[in-house]
Amino acid sequence: MDTKDRTSSTEPAWLDPKNDRKTPYTEEELELFADGFVNGMGDVGAWQEMIREVGVQRRG
Repeated sequence: MDTKDRTSSTEPAWLDPKNDRKTPYTEEELELFADGFVNGMGDVGAWQEMIREVGVQRRG
């Protein structure tokens, strides 16, 4: 049993090997991931368009 207190750890939970996935991804999961990635790429264009229209504003 792991007695180490994870609440005080500075490492995020996803770096803990005990949280690793034990089974490979299915084709459906891979397709869902890829579709989400491709669909999210459209957001970059909207961000770049806003930067062109408004410009970059910095604090201070």
